[in-house]
Amino acid sequence: MRVWGIVDVKLCSNENKLEKFIAKPNFKSRSTFTETLVAFHMKKINFFNKPICIGMSILELSKNLMYDFYYNVI
Repeated sequence: MRVWGIVDVKLCSNENKLEKFIAKPNFKSRSTFTETLVAFHMKKINFFNKPICIGMSILELSKNLMYDFYYNVI
């Protein structure tokens, strides 16, 4: 299962780090609150932290094929 609903927001008040956040590949947008405070909305990097049912079923099918070949052909 994929993790949904996670938002990555970075707050920055240092002018030197503004370009650093904008240059990142997962930069989405920014919101300026005051002259010194900016919020950066970053795209969340996709990751999976739970087993995927499709992947597990493919693994089981491949094991069945290998066992079938080993015990019936060899």
